[in-house]
Amino acid sequence: EEGQARLMEPPPVAVVDPVESQVPEIPQRPVLSGSDQDNYQAAFELLKNGQYMDSAEAFRQFLVVFPSSPLA
Repeated sequence: EEGQARLMEPPPVAVVDPVESQVPEIPQRPVLSGSDQDNYQAAFELLKNGQYMDSAEAFRQFLVVFPSSPLA
């Protein structure tokens, strides 16, 4: 009878990490409250890291906020 009871038990449940660990990391975008140099550098870092879409958006925002910057 003990053998039959073991056969009827459900298999152990695997422990899974919380869902939050499956959320992809969101790239840090520059905050346009710093200097023109800081914002340009942040956009350039995105470019160097291969985050091309985020970099393009950061450079677009840079040009809107700092249109007369020597870096524009």
